[in-house]
Amino acid sequence: MNNIVKYFSSVSDWNMALHILDDEKIVLQNRQKLANKLEMDMDNFLFMNQVHWNKSVIVWKDDMWIWVYKIDDNFNCDSMVTSEKWVVLSVLVADCLPVLFYDEVWWVVWVAHAWWRWTCGKIVENTIKNMQILWSKIDDIKIIIWPGISKNNYEVWEDVWCNFRDEVKSQLKDKKQYLDLFKQNYLDLLEMGVKKDNIEIIDKDTFSDETYFSARRDWFYKWRFWGFIYIK
Repeated sequence: MNNIVKYFSSVSDWNMALHILDDEKIVLQNRQKLANKLEMDMDNFLFMNQVHWNKSVIVWKDDMWIWVYKIDDNFNCDSMVTSEKWVVLSVLVADCLPVLFYDEVWWVVWVAHAWWRWTCGKIVENTIKNMQILWSKIDDIKIIIWPGISKNNYEVWEDVWCNFRDEVKSQLKDKKQYLDLFKQNYLDLLEMGVKKDNIEIIDKDTFSDETYFSARRDWFYKWRFWGFIYIK
């Protein structure tokens, strides 16, 4: 019987990203240690080149190699969808929202990197459309939004602020402008027809909680967590 596995690494697993100031060998060792702990093969993991935009891709697999539908070169995207077993879709985050979608009826999974460009670019809509290509029905889609930066710490400039609905905007701390990305994505999902009971939000703030990595708080290191989902 199929089963959907969802995972989010912790500070104790150390940095999982290759694109920041860290030794590549150490990062690869970190990834391998976690894969070993979960009894997984690293060859099954797919990583995106997260470009902060609205590209969502569908991944298929055969016996020899993995190929991708609707994708730019070198996995330049911010979300991936698959219905293949043992294809592990990964996302690297530290303040951005890691979002997992899954369907336990048609067995489809999705992972996404949710930053402000991702949200404004309607990647939720794009990804759900790709899930529907793989036969998912909107009533069967479930979502988990993992920890990210909170509305009290996500300060933005006017050129970002103006792109969002009033319900997610606030002015705090000497009238500086702040956004609630959790709420924005939640409202977008509801408008797409996702059931309220199918959305789980783990509302923890990566900026203020030092048990999480935060790119804004830790400018020099900018270490990343690793979230992933797969069907086994």
